[in-house]
Amino acid sequence: MRLLFLVVVGFYGVFVVEAGRKWVDQGVEIEVLYEPSNCTYRSQMKDMLTTDYIGKFPDGKKFDSTYDRKEAMTYIMGQGDVIKGCEIGTMKMCKGEKRYLVIPPNLAYGSTQYGQIPPNSTLTFEIVLTDLQEDPFRAFDP
Repeated sequence: MRLLFLVVVGFYGVFVVEAGRKWVDQGVEIEVLYEPSNCTYRSQMKDMLTTDYIGKFPDGKKFDSTYDRKEAMTYIMGQGDVIKGCEIGTMKMCKGEKRYLVIPPNLAYGSTQYGQIPPNSTLTFEIVLTDLQEDPFRAFDP
């Protein structure tokens, strides 16, 4: 049985998340590959996310992997620590959830070459949210 979750995303709108579901948010193609059944909290702006991922070009050639480096990526949502497409693609994600993202160039590195990533590259990521820490100051926000 598939479970549906209605998620109100304030600034980003409203969408439904379902294990195996695909949708597009602001140009980022998102597919839920795995979603834990006991999700009690979803990532929001200012939360600290820790992820493992494999980054590839659409032809399947890998350009980056936290697994290869043996070091997860930790960032604070909304602070520009990662490309915009990754922030969009990991919004409202549960700890333990796995997603597949297709990120267009304008939400990645645009017309700038970044390491081995050529300008105007579409990027794909298989990403797992391994840890999620809620913004400790959210309770004090007006």
